[in-house]
Amino acid sequence: MARNVTVALDILLEEIEGTIDELADRGARAFKNKDLASAAQLADRGTQITEFRQRAAELLEEWNRIASSVIVGEIGTVVSVESNGERIRRLGRGLRTPLRSYYHPILQALVIMGGNGTAQKVLDRVERSMKTAFNQYDLQRLPSGTLRWEKTANYARLDMVEQGLLSRLEEQSR
Repeated sequence: MARNVTVALDILLEEIEGTIDELADRGARAFKNKDLASAAQLADRGTQITEFRQRAAELLEEWNRIASSVIVGEIGTVVSVESNGERIRRLGRGLRTPLRSYYHPILQALVIMGGNGTAQKVLDRVERSMKTAFNQYDLQRLPSGTLRWEKTANYARLDMVEQGLLSRLEEQSR
């Protein structure tokens, strides 16, 4: 029975993430078409839904604490890996905030900043808009000293450039 609740909450989170992905795609198209008003509205909506997703994720965490017999499986594990003779710890799948969750905040920051900005200024705005969505893993420092969420946000930006959602010019101005 506890497993069914976990599965139901996981399905809910997946559906919410699908909605966030749809909004990200629509917002990116609006931004690319220079429809900044629509892009801003979609970014705001995406922020609201991302915050809602965080609350749903917190419910799942709370449920897992309450129902100690719940087995989540591979999600939630930290994997140790041998690399060049060194033992490193790599975060398990599903623990950090998904890449696509950063799309709306990045687009929203760029809209507010008139379509371009330095990487640090965009990251500052992304941090302010996503602060409540970050989990304990997002806030961890990587061996390089960078916060995990910053690295993920940079990967999200690169992914958006590769998908054509941001232009190379915007990439260079960041």
